[in-house]
Amino acid sequence: MNFADIDRPQGNVPFDAEWVLLSKNILEESFGKTYDEQIEIVNQFGTNYEIPSLTDVVVSTLLHKVATQESLFGDGLLSKNSTYTRVKEVSQSILPWGPPVQNLTGKDIHWVVGGHGFQGLRVFPYADYTLSIIGVAPRLRL
Repeated sequence: MNFADIDRPQGNVPFDAEWVLLSKNILEESFGKTYDEQIEIVNQFGTNYEIPSLTDVVVSTLLHKVATQESLFGDGLLSKNSTYTRVKEVSQSILPWGPPVQNLTGKDIHWVVGGHGFQGLRVFPYADYTLSIIGVAPRLRL
Protein backbone atom coordinates (compact mmCIF):
# COMPACT_ATOMS: atom_id res chain seq x y z
CA MET A 1 0.00 0.00 0.00
CA ASN A 2 1.32 3.46 -0.78
CA PHE A 3 0.67 6.74 1.04
CA ALA A 4 -1.82 7.96 -1.60
CA ASP A 5 -4.14 5.07 -0.69
CA ILE A 6 -4.45 6.07 2.97
CA ASP A 7 -7.50 8.25 2.44
CA ARG A 8 -8.26 8.80 -1.21
CA PRO A 9 -10.43 11.94 -0.76
CA GLN A 10 -7.41 13.72 0.78
CA GLY A 11 -4.92 12.40 -1.78
CA ASN A 12 -4.59 14.06 -5.18
CA VAL A 13 -6.68 17.14 -4.47
CA PRO A 14 -5.53 20.30 -6.27
CA PHE A 15 -5.63 23.55 -4.33
CA ASP A 16 -5.02 27.20 -5.05
CA ALA A 17 -1.79 28.67 -3.76
CA GLU A 18 -2.51 31.41 -1.25
CA TRP A 19 -1.09 33.05 1.84
CA VAL A 20 -2.15 31.36 5.05
CA LEU A 21 -1.82 32.77 8.54
CA LEU A 22 -2.22 29.91 11.00
CA SER A 23 -2.10 30.47 14.74
CA LYS A 24 1.02 29.01 16.36
CA ASN A 25 -1.08 28.13 19.37
CA ILE A 26 -4.12 25.99 19.85
CA LEU A 27 -6.87 27.95 21.58
CA GLU A 28 -6.91 26.90 25.24
CA GLU A 29 -10.70 27.02 25.42
CA SER A 30 -11.00 24.64 22.44
CA PHE A 31 -9.33 21.64 24.10
CA GLY A 32 -11.66 18.77 24.94
CA LYS A 33 -14.53 20.17 22.85
CA THR A 34 -16.50 18.68 19.98
CA TYR A 35 -15.99 19.97 16.44
CA ASP A 36 -19.25 21.96 16.63
CA GLU A 37 -18.16 23.58 19.90
CA GLN A 38 -14.77 24.40 18.36
CA ILE A 39 -16.47 26.10 15.40
CA GLU A 40 -18.43 28.29 17.86
CA ILE A 41 -15.21 29.23 19.69
CA VAL A 42 -13.42 30.20 16.46
CA ASN A 43 -16.47 32.17 15.25
CA GLN A 44 -16.24 34.36 18.37
CA PHE A 45 -13.07 35.88 16.90
CA GLY A 46 -14.95 37.23 13.88
CA THR A 47 -15.82 36.26 10.34
CA ASN A 48 -12.20 36.29 9.14
CA TYR A 49 -11.27 33.29 11.30
CA GLU A 50 -12.03 29.67 10.47
CA ILE A 51 -11.11 26.07 11.18
CA PRO A 52 -8.02 25.41 9.03
CA SER A 53 -7.84 22.89 6.20
CA LEU A 54 -5.62 19.81 6.32
CA THR A 55 -3.37 21.37 3.65
CA ASP A 56 -3.11 24.64 5.63
CA VAL A 57 -1.91 22.89 8.77
CA VAL A 58 0.42 20.32 7.20
CA VAL A 59 2.19 22.83 4.94
CA SER A 60 2.40 25.57 7.60
CA THR A 61 3.63 23.18 10.28
CA LEU A 62 6.28 21.55 8.11
CA LEU A 63 7.57 24.85 6.71
CA HIS A 64 7.73 26.31 10.22
CA LYS A 65 9.71 23.28 11.42
CA VAL A 66 12.19 23.57 8.52
CA ALA A 67 12.63 27.32 8.98
CA THR A 68 12.90 27.43 12.79
CA GLN A 69 13.46 23.85 14.04
CA GLU A 70 10.45 24.51 16.30
CA SER A 71 7.59 22.03 16.51
CA LEU A 72 4.31 23.90 16.71
CA PHE A 73 2.19 21.26 18.43
CA GLY A 74 4.55 19.40 20.73
CA ASP A 75 7.41 16.99 20.46
CA GLY A 76 5.78 13.72 19.52
CA LEU A 77 3.18 11.13 20.32
CA LEU A 78 4.43 10.24 23.79
CA SER A 79 5.44 13.72 24.87
CA LYS A 80 3.39 15.28 27.67
CA ASN A 81 3.22 18.55 25.74
CA SER A 82 1.94 17.13 22.44
CA THR A 83 -1.26 18.67 21.16
CA TYR A 84 -3.29 18.31 17.99
CA THR A 85 -5.43 20.66 15.96
CA ARG A 86 -8.59 19.46 14.30
CA VAL A 87 -9.11 20.43 10.65
CA LYS A 88 -12.27 20.75 8.58
CA GLU A 89 -11.74 17.76 6.27
CA VAL A 90 -13.67 14.62 7.12
CA SER A 91 -12.26 11.10 6.82
CA GLN A 92 -14.20 8.20 5.39
CA SER A 93 -12.88 5.84 8.04
CA ILE A 94 -11.66 5.72 11.62
CA LEU A 95 -8.77 3.62 10.32
CA PRO A 96 -6.52 5.68 8.02
CA TRP A 97 -4.84 2.61 6.52
CA GLY A 98 -7.85 0.48 5.67
CA PRO A 99 -11.30 0.37 4.13
CA PRO A 100 -14.11 2.51 5.52
CA VAL A 101 -15.08 1.36 9.00
CA GLN A 102 -18.42 2.31 10.47
CA ASN A 103 -18.23 5.30 12.79
CA LEU A 104 -20.22 4.27 15.84
CA THR A 105 -20.50 7.80 17.23
CA GLY A 106 -22.74 8.99 14.39
CA LYS A 107 -20.60 12.12 14.07
CA ASP A 108 -18.08 13.16 11.44
CA ILE A 109 -14.53 11.89 11.70
CA HIS A 110 -12.26 14.92 11.25
CA TRP A 111 -8.53 14.72 10.65
CA VAL A 112 -6.21 15.94 13.41
CA VAL A 113 -2.61 17.13 12.99
CA GLY A 114 0.13 17.59 15.58
CA GLY A 115 2.64 15.86 17.80
CA HIS A 116 5.55 16.71 15.51
CA GLY A 117 8.46 14.78 16.96
CA PHE A 118 11.25 12.46 15.91
CA GLN A 119 8.77 10.22 14.07
CA GLY A 120 7.47 13.14 12.00
CA LEU A 121 4.22 15.01 11.89
CA ARG A 122 1.24 12.94 13.01
CA VAL A 123 -1.89 13.15 10.84
CA PHE A 124 -4.81 10.84 11.55
CA PRO A 125 -8.61 10.70 11.60
CA TYR A 126 -10.28 11.10 14.96
CA ALA A 127 -13.96 10.55 15.74
CA ASP A 128 -15.80 13.60 17.03
CA TYR A 129 -15.71 12.93 20.71
CA THR A 130 -13.70 15.04 23.07
CA LEU A 131 -10.08 14.53 24.10
CA SER A 132 -8.10 16.98 26.20
CA ILE A 133 -5.14 17.18 23.76
CA ILE A 134 -7.25 18.01 20.67
CA GLY A 135 -8.17 21.64 20.11
CA VAL A 136 -8.09 24.01 17.17
CA ALA A 137 -5.46 26.44 15.86
CA PRO A 138 -7.55 28.91 13.85
CA ARG A 139 -6.68 30.21 10.42
CA LEU A 140 -7.04 33.90 9.52
CA ARG A 141 -8.46 34.42 6.03
CA LEU A 142 -6.32 37.01 4.22
